[in-house]
Amino acid sequence: MTIASYASGTVYVNSKAGYFTTHCAMDDDRTLRKEFRDGIWGALDLHFEGPKGQERMVRKEQAFRSKRGVKTLLFEGPKGEERKVSTEYYSGMTDHHEGPKGKERLVHSTSRDLRAAIYYEGPVGHERIVRKMYSDPSHTQLHFEGPRGEERLVRKIFNSGNMYWLEGRKGEERVVRKMYSNGNFCHMEGPRMQERVKRKYYTCGAVTHFEGPKNHERRVRRFNPDGTMDLMNEDGESESDCAEHACGSDIE
Repeated sequence: MTIASYASGTVYVNSKAGYFTTHCAMDDDRTLRKEFRDGIWGALDLHFEGPKGQERMVRKEQAFRSKRGVKTLLFEGPKGEERKVSTEYYSGMTDHHEGPKGKERLVHSTSRDLRAAIYYEGPVGHERIVRKMYSDPSHTQLHFEGPRGEERLVRKIFNSGNMYWLEGRKGEERVVRKMYSNGNFCHMEGPRMQERVKRKYYTCGAVTHFEGPKNHERRVRRFNPDGTMDLMNEDGESESDCAEHACGSDIE
């Protein structure tokens, strides 16, 4: 062990234990920083604040030789009760935590530019994604259900006011219904990425039925609010198309 004293009052204590080298930075007998160095896995720095005997850990920095950048953990609370409040990753994402020491649960994550946020629910170790929000021009919200690791997308909400409902297990979610900001909505059928419109319901009371693959759906018949039915020609048109147009158009 080597102890070196400087005029600034800072003292470094160096010791070796196996592969680790420890540096302890002190000032006025208060611990300010502890550094652990290892030639195999990387480095760990612990930062402290507070008067002598009550130094509390406020920051932990981890650097791994196998990865670029540093992971930083921030803590709050008195000595011995320091709880993790956030974890900053070199990728730019930050995890935010709540709960007492040792039981901190993940509640939400944010990107460095704050354009993306992920929200979680559940006890520590079982946090599951329930919502993702993006602040891009679409301001899309994604809602999820299911246990951790199996969260499936069940609903999309767009800034325009349009909403999509989805069904199916994770990775196989398919759109089953769309509702537009004007109140019209449609039912969809088909596997993921091949969902086609089958029926469209209008606020005026009309219901239109469709046939054909995705992006090539054609109207085959329409039930009007007065109880009558129109059959469509090969172009999906009828003599009373103006009745459907009066119900309003949809904006994706």
